[in-house]
Amino acid sequence: MGWNKIKDGAKVIAEKGIEVAKEKREEKKNEKYLIKQEEQVFKDRIAKMDKEGIAYCPKCYSTDISANKRGWKLTTGLLGSSKIIITCLKCGHKFKPGSR
Repeated sequence: MGWNKIKDGAKVIAEKGIEVAKEKREEKKNEKYLIKQEEQVFKDRIAKMDKEGIAYCPKCYSTDISANKRGWKLTTGLLGSSKIIITCLKCGHKFKPGSR
């Protein structure tokens, strides 16, 4: 009789474990689906910005950017000071116009 109780207890524990594993699999599946949806929305947003000609940072894809002249440096003086440098106000990334 003692063995039957142990067997029944082990069976119940195994069934609960299977149920928990199924739930975790479903959660992972839903999580992957949500991540794919977010990535697709992100790609659509970038494609829309490209189509409309909106400038954005190539690093963080923010549209909050500022264009300034490079200025002069102590080592090079005024060489290259007329060049334009674009700075992202969100991440600080500096890049040249037209580069992606």
